[in-house]
Amino acid sequence: MVKPKANNIAGLQLADILAHPSRNEILVEHSPGSVRLAPFAGKVAKMLAKKYYQRGGEVYGKKFLQEKRPFRASPMAFAIDLQ
Repeated sequence: MVKPKANNIAGLQLADILAHPSRNEILVEHSPGSVRLAPFAGKVAKMLAKKYYQRGGEVYGKKFLQEKRPFRASPMAFAIDLQ
């Protein structure tokens, strides 16, 4: 069962403390300059980095799901010369 944040449950607070810095770290990796890690977030990210499966210099377990935006063709894309 999903509990609302308003219930102020300790487990949800812990999840937020870990999830937000982890998210920001992945955003920094994929779009440098858009987000900066705060000092505490940097410490959390370093702790979490030890938990990812690593082999041969590769890191497994991080996922970056980019938002798919709907295709919008420009008005000129459908211009047809009928002459």
